[in-house]
Amino acid sequence: FLANNTQYVANKVAGSGKLRGILGDGWAEAQSAKARAHVGVYVRAAWGKVMAAIAGAGAGAEPPEAVEQAVMEAVAMQEQWVAADEETAQALRAAATAAVVPRYRMFYRRYGAAVRLTPGDVTTMIAALFAGPPGDV
Repeated sequence: FLANNTQYVANKVAGSGKLRGILGDGWAEAQSAKARAHVGVYVRAAWGKVMAAIAGAGAGAEPPEAVEQAVMEAVAMQEQWVAADEETAQALRAAATAAVVPRYRMFYRRYGAAVRLTPGDVTTMIAALFAGPPGDV
């Protein structure tokens, strides 16, 4: 996953005097910028099914339960992931929250009685991501 790996390499180069001397300070900064750009790709890849299910429910093509299932699957897929550093983890969580929660909130206003997850639940689930497996924190 490109945002994480790019940031990890940039951090390693920035922390190594030899590598920083060879590649230069600008290289690590450019890699950090690339990592930030990859965050948008992460949102589309990891949360695309959720956003599509929300759109489908709004159009009547998907039952409301499909949205909740898509959220649970997206979280289950990501709950073991670890970010390269806390800054990257915060950027990933913020991007996911900004992309998913407003849409889910509108969906919930329409179908709240048909689903168990509230927008607050979805926010909490996203906030718990990128800490890695339990016990590794």
